[in-house]
Amino acid sequence: MRDEMPIWLLVAIPILGIALAYFLIHWRAEYNFYKNKKWDYSIDNPDGQKMYHGEIAIESQLMSNRTRVVYGFPFFVFVIGSIFVSSIYFAYRIQSCDADDLKKCGISIKNGEVTLGG
Repeated sequence: MRDEMPIWLLVAIPILGIALAYFLIHWRAEYNFYKNKKWDYSIDNPDGQKMYHGEIAIESQLMSNRTRVVYGFPFFVFVIGSIFVSSIYFAYRIQSCDADDLKKCGISIKNGEVTLGG
């Protein structure tokens, strides 16, 4: 990769990819578990992940099985996937231009801060 590539982008892309894969794998496992149980959300998945409403991890804030499968995992996949795709796009934009033509491509890099314009 070229010298102008910000270090945060080089670190963020693999971490976001791993996080996205983690949530997709667990969402698929939860989905298959409840599909095999005929969508009976009263049964707890013994291998399932816990998710909480808000920041406080107390039992009263625990998401229900249905909420976790229908809303929790899709939310995380959407947010992390969006950040992952935009990071790859930024890296592509930076790599697709010659070092001398960054201004022509609408890219400005100063002190590790990348600005994409136009």
